[in-house]
Amino acid sequence: MKNLSTAVTNIVLLEELKKILKVLKEISISPIILKGAALAETVYPDISMRPMSDIDILVKEEEIAKVKTCLISLGYSLQIGGGLHFIKNANFPVNIDVHSEIWYMPDAALRSLWHHGSHAVNISGESALAMSPEEALIYTAAHASIHHGTLSELVLEDITHITRFYMIMWDDIIRKVKEYQIQVPIYYTFYKAKSSNGACIPDHVLKNLKPSYISNFFESILYKSILNSPPIPNIGHILRPLSQGGIHGKLKFLS
Repeated sequence: MKNLSTAVTNIVLLEELKKILKVLKEISISPIILKGAALAETVYPDISMRPMSDIDILVKEEEIAKVKTCLISLGYSLQIGGGLHFIKNANFPVNIDVHSEIWYMPDAALRSLWHHGSHAVNISGESALAMSPEEALIYTAAHASIHHGTLSELVLEDITHITRFYMIMWDDIIRKVKEYQIQVPIYYTFYKAKSSNGACIPDHVLKNLKPSYISNFFESILYKSILNSPPIPNIGHILRPLSQGGIHGKLKFLS
């Protein structure tokens, strides 16, 4: 076991997630598990290799009220400050973020995620849903490059392990990235994961995603600079609106 402290933390978080999944299942709610909780027991050979600090789940908009009630019944309290961030102050505090949207996804794509963009995983012996390998790759890259504006070693390792563990449908990746209009940040993220960490990303994928310096000149220069620089606090507040396709998308995000 690589890191005992990480392993203990992950076991506590995943056992807590298991309890949440059981309660939600009783009221017919099947959240999609995001980020580390969906990867630690699947794509990593050792649970201690993937550090986690919290739990992220995706639920449908109409399920939020019921999810909130369930979490409160399990001892969680909703934190003030925007978003649906819950914390359970036990011997080992547990933080959970509840999401009801993926900001770059059109509404139709988000709604179909439960039927066509997810697959079954095992969380500490409890069946659950996680994003499909293709959607998980896109989400991991987009969350890091757009939401945070930085590519940590952890993110690059997540991408590398996903590409090595699953048989990726790369044509679907290319199509979805272009549909979501996040081609530039995804290209630079994939390029770095392949060149720095040996992620199994085919050359033809990078070729298809490589932005045109004529139509994407400003965006390419911006992401190339930001993703190769030290982290800039709150840069995501600028990058996320820029990533929204067209004036309508930008106005929708800002509203």
